[in-house]
Amino acid sequence: MVVFSARLSAYHLSFRLRCDQQEHQDLVFTDDLAFHTLELPKYVVPGDNELCSLSGLEKWLCFLKQAGQRDVHELARLLADEVFEEASGVLDMISQSPENRQFYEARLKFLHDEEARLIADREEALAEGLAKGREEGAAQGTLIGKIQILQEIVGDSVTTTDVLLQGSADELSKRLSELQERLRTRGN
Repeated sequence: MVVFSARLSAYHLSFRLRCDQQEHQDLVFTDDLAFHTLELPKYVVPGDNELCSLSGLEKWLCFLKQAGQRDVHELARLLADEVFEEASGVLDMISQSPENRQFYEARLKFLHDEEARLIADREEALAEGLAKGREEGAAQGTLIGKIQILQEIVGDSVTTTDVLLQGSADELSKRLSELQERLRTRGN
């Protein structure tokens, strides 16, 4: 169906919400909202050898206009984009028996659920990793603070935090134990 005048040859028009007042006609309500019309009768489908060089919009117009008259899988292959393979699968599903459609929808639901589960698992693992990292960082910070205080008490030069951060937790614990032992023996 042709919505706009047949003398207007454009098959794709885009509209935005603009201010009605004459003095503010260039004022657009938002750039995020646009209405697009696609008039299939105005679109002329090119030959098969030109299909792969079409723009994304032209490929969709071609697919929508030709899907009822051609094998959609062959058309998807000619358009050379995997999104049309998926679209042809959806068209197949719609045209199948209710049982086959139900099976297809169940499989699609399973795939979406599996993807959601994987995303949730990944987010949970990330949260656990961050929590563990914070705990280890806090423990490391406590060790470093104790080492620096004991170094001051025993009269050693205080090692910078940056240098101490390079050591492992075991190395820091060992260094702390040595300083504690020196402090104990110093009092005897």
